[in-house]
Amino acid sequence: MDKKIDLHVHTNKSDGIFSEKKIIDLAVKEKIEIISITDHDNVDAVETSRIYAGEAGIKLISGIEFSIDHPNGELHLLGYGIDHYDQHILDTINELSLAREMRAREIV
Repeated sequence: MDKKIDLHVHTNKSDGIFSEKKIIDLAVKEKIEIISITDHDNVDAVETSRIYAGEAGIKLISGIEFSIDHPNGELHLLGYGIDHYDQHILDTINELSLAREMRAREIV
């Protein structure tokens, strides 16, 4: 039997509408065995997701989706199996957040 997986899931910590717990509950209901939380430019939901997924019997692959500026347009880069405690990753996320905030202020 084939496994059901979803490796591109956004929580309400990004641009999704559901909490990480609700996503895990839906995965159980839909018999999805492996998921990856890949919120945009943050890892805020990874730890809670990891704990709750383990309790629910779902394999969680930690992830992130970075928005990358490219000469041909914006790209979305998915990273899987990341260490969501890594200080370099956290610093990069913080820099992206500050740049996004500055860009929003300039637009306003």
